[in-house]
Formats: sequence, C-alpha cells, structure tokens
Amino acid sequence: MKTVFSVVLLTVLVTIQGQVPALWRCPNVPVQVNFTLSEYLGTWYEYERFFAIYEIGAECAQANYSMKADGHVKVLNSGRGRSIEGDAYAPDPSVPAKLLVKFFWWQRPGNYWVVETDYLNYAVVYSCTELYFMHLDTAWLLTRRRDGIPDDLKYSIYSRLSSYGINTRHFKKTKQTGC
Repeated sequence: MKTVFSVVLLTVLVTIQGQVPALWRCPNVPVQVNFTLSEYLGTWYEYERFFAIYEIGAECAQANYSMKADGHVKVLNSGRGRSIEGDAYAPDPSVPAKLLVKFFWWQRPGNYWVVETDYLNYAVVYSCTELYFMHLDTAWLLTRRRDGIPDDLKYSIYSRLSSYGINTRHFKKTKQTGC
C-alpha cells in the first residue's frame, strides 16, 4: 500500500503544471504581442524562477529551443547533472506566444506563455493551472547570458509582472556560478 501511495504521489507531483499555490483563479496575464518564435530560439539561462518541485537543487539551469521537422519546438532543459527533452507548440497560430509544452508522453501539456521578451537579453515565461478554488503558478525569468541582467531592468520587469497579478516575491535566483 505504501508503494502505491508513493507512486500516486510522485505522479501527481510530476504532472502538476504550476508549483506556487494561490487562492482563486489564475490572473489575466497578457503575452508578448507580435511574438516571433525564430528570434526566441536558442539558449536561455534560468536567472530566476518560482519554486517547482521538479527543480529542487537545480543549478546551472538552461534551456535550448530549436525547431523540429514537424513545426514543433524541441525543448532541451539541462543543468548540473540533469537533462530532459520536451516538445512545445502553439495550438493557436494567431497567438504564437501561448505555447504548450510536455516532457513525457503520458503528461498533459502545460502552459508555456512568453509574457515578454526583447529576444536579446531576457524573457519572462509564465504558467498557471486552475484547481477548483485555487491556482498553481510558475514563472521563469530567463536571460541570454549566464550572469543575468542589470538590476534596473529586472525591477522594471517585476513592476510590469506585478501589474498583471504575478507575485514577484516568489522569484528565487538560480545558481549559475561554477557551471
């Protein structure tokens, strides 16, 4: 019985799309207008993130995005001692910044919304899942350089995210030294 409970618990934890709980519905977060996937492709470093159980202990986290023959995006997330490959696509071509991503064949796709990016320095990605009277959200602040972005740019981004209802106090810096 203990083994069955452990397997069920592990399955639930792995498939949860967001990790920071909050009451009520997901905030109405806009995405990047005129998003251009080809400019977004390439390597991004995880500068800051919300807590996510699947990222406990993650260091030197980065993601590499490249096009696949079927028009989907190959997502290769890696870091010190770990790597996982996923698949992303925009189900509605009229809103290309609202992608869905999954890493396991049995997993329900999770939201991967590019809230904003300048393509050269930073990108903010957001995901939210509603569960009855609460929601679980996750966000990432990605940068093109491992050493991140200037604080004034970060706080400007935080200000916009706060205005959308994203609680930026949940961001925690990802270790990117000694990589």
